[in-house]
Amino acid sequence: MSAISTPLLEPDEITYIEAGRLYVSSLLEGKIFAPWWFNFEHPALVKYLIGLSVILLPLPTYIAARMPSVILGSLTCVLMYFLGKALFSEQVGLISSILLTFNVLSIVGSKQAMLEAPLTFFSVLSLLLLYSSLQDGSSRAWLLSGVSFGLALTCKFSAVFLILVCIPYVFVKEKSRRKATLLILVWLGIGGLVFYALQPGYWLNPAGTLWESMSLYWRRAQRGRWYDTYFMGETYDAPPIQYLIVLMLANSNPLEAIALLSGVFLFSVDAARRHLTEETGFLALMVLSPFLYLSLIPLKLTHYLVMCMPSVMLLAAYGMKTAYKPTIGFKGFSVTFISSVLLLFSIASVIESYPSFFYYNPILGKDNYAYLVGHPGGGVEEAVAWIRQNVPKDTRIGLIGFDEEFHQRDSDHTYVQFNYRCSLHYVRDVNKIRYLVVQINMAERVQNPLWKTVQHMDPIFTVTVRGMPAILIFDFGPRQ
Repeated sequence: MSAISTPLLEPDEITYIEAGRLYVSSLLEGKIFAPWWFNFEHPALVKYLIGLSVILLPLPTYIAARMPSVILGSLTCVLMYFLGKALFSEQVGLISSILLTFNVLSIVGSKQAMLEAPLTFFSVLSLLLLYSSLQDGSSRAWLLSGVSFGLALTCKFSAVFLILVCIPYVFVKEKSRRKATLLILVWLGIGGLVFYALQPGYWLNPAGTLWESMSLYWRRAQRGRWYDTYFMGETYDAPPIQYLIVLMLANSNPLEAIALLSGVFLFSVDAARRHLTEETGFLALMVLSPFLYLSLIPLKLTHYLVMCMPSVMLLAAYGMKTAYKPTIGFKGFSVTFISSVLLLFSIASVIESYPSFFYYNPILGKDNYAYLVGHPGGGVEEAVAWIRQNVPKDTRIGLIGFDEEFHQRDSDHTYVQFNYRCSLHYVRDVNKIRYLVVQINMAERVQNPLWKTVQHMDPIFTVTVRGMPAILIFDFGPRQ
């Protein structure tokens, strides 16, 4: 609750809140076809939920708007227990649920008025029902899986990754090609009906409107929004897929990382020995399909990974349960554990170079550089200590590349953020600050004019993390 209580909103949150208000109020007024041009590149379901929450709940807007993500993000952890139990065992289900509960990316996705937490919930629900239906032969579960797929697709077009799970698994599971084809067509048809039924804006011209909406989404993805991606010392317009994998590990705690790498190691061994079971095959499709989808999208933002986390945490739970069960023996345990740790440390230099959005860990309540692999951000405590000691109280200080870290730690100074491109008051705000604090990796990522301006200046103080400059503090001098 403390996380969702911050009144500061991400730019996308503001867009979805306004879209939700517009959609719901227009429907209540009987204006069925009027408002859909706003935020046209994304489907409407999450914006319905946000709009209803803002209108109906007696809470501040920024809290009410986040409640759908909080509720559905929490319920996703419950679904993970049942999915892990259905695939492997009750222990795997419990471990995967716990890992997802304390995963930083999932927590961040579940505390924002964004599309990812609802998308993830309906995706996991669809996969659970899909797998259970093919195991039990339940037509009802199959139909409900199609409905859940449609709901996920009505959250965000990214739900198409579910098709990459459904089609190959059904053809492997069903011996009759005719029956497999029929099941897939029914599943896709139900999903499509749900998608169109919930969006009046598509009714008058279903195919044409869908094409226009998806084309707009694709054009925005091509454009790369307002910043490039700074990764491993280079700036990319469209980052490589390994960027997402490094990002995921950079935001993991040691337990998650070692368990995940154990799962990857054991899965690779089973694949090499051709010992893959039906369950591990389904898990492989779950893990690979969202990353395959994201590899096709030029724009790769951190919150896109939220939908990948359930399958990744399930892989980690599979690795933990398989590698470290008592019956595996000391030799198997040692080989898996040592291999995982060595792999973790072998990619340390890559993770260290990654500029993460979420370098503040909400679970630990401090910077997320608690183990020797990566320091996404880092050095905030040292920078705050220097400011408290050397900067007079009530001084205005500019920030580039931070979120709430300085506000949470230091109430004696006024902090102004310059994380995005120029606003109407940009010059005015710059003229009012005395000091500027820059997180180097994020400043490279944002590429705003203020960072370009100060690059030729000598910082008054530098924070280093394991010998690498991480934070720079500049003194602009006294102003009139």
